[in-house]
Amino acid sequence: MYSVTVEDEATPWLLWAMNEFPDFRRKALKSLGWYMQKEIKKGIKSRAPGGRAYAPFLPAKVRRKLDEAFDKKGKRSYAPLGGLAKAVGYQYKSSGDVVVGWLSDSAVRLGTKQEKGAKVRITGKMRRAYLAAGIGIKPGRKEVVIPARPTIEPMSDVLVPKAAGYVEEKIWGYLTKGSPINVLKSRRKYVVRG
Repeated sequence: MYSVTVEDEATPWLLWAMNEFPDFRRKALKSLGWYMQKEIKKGIKSRAPGGRAYAPFLPAKVRRKLDEAFDKKGKRSYAPLGGLAKAVGYQYKSSGDVVVGWLSDSAVRLGTKQEKGAKVRITGKMRRAYLAAGIGIKPGRKEVVIPARPTIEPMSDVLVPKAAGYVEEKIWGYLTKGSPINVLKSRRKYVVRG
């Protein structure tokens, strides 16, 4: 999770415009949050968020065997980081910050495991799934090591420097073309957990 405050890199004009037009500021910051979450999701799907490639996943041969076994049961294979790409979101705070990160406690737990790396105990269910795919796990093996796959931090390194320019462009657009009309007001409010 990271918090973006635009004042740090803002030009005097942008500071003036944000203070003079608080509604434009709010809309621009929400737009920034939406843009950042979209880019993080793209980074996850590309397997190289922020230009840093993830540590290798299972070898292709093993993954293919597991996918074939899942396909026989009507299950789908897993994307990089599973469903975590869907669990990235943003939260606008009344203090004028936008927080971007994982949206649920389980996403925080799983995302942290993926980002920092972890050791996962091999369960009987996991052994059976591998065995059904024709892949044996040595009987003495007790855990699997998940290598670190940083996601949020490399993306923040790329996106945060662009934040002030993005907000300035949005506010300038609102001033010259008018503010977007909120046709459909959503009651959904995301809360970033980590």
